[in-house]
Amino acid sequence: MKLDLNIEIPQLITQKSGNSFNISHIIADILYVRCGKIKPIKAYEWAKTFAEKKPIEVDKSDLEEFQKFIEQDSMFIAVKAEILNAISSLKDKETKKETKNNKN
Repeated sequence: MKLDLNIEIPQLITQKSGNSFNISHIIADILYVRCGKIKPIKAYEWAKTFAEKKPIEVDKSDLEEFQKFIEQDSMFIAVKAEILNAISSLKDKETKKETKNNKN
């Protein structure tokens, strides 16, 4: 599965209109500093990929591990919400894919 966090979110309070943040860049910065229970080498590789605004390749266990990290980490709520929404969407997509494959 590919988890793509190349998502722009608006800066809510700003002196200049039109400013935004990129979720990929924010999570890359976070993973450079801390990784929770994610293995450091994996977190570092993910951080480098996110820094390039590219999706990371994950399996179900990676996705669960990353979701737990996001849920427990201290970060802006908007960033956390966008990442958790992306994870939820990816899980829904995979569930539908598995359901379709099981029917065939």
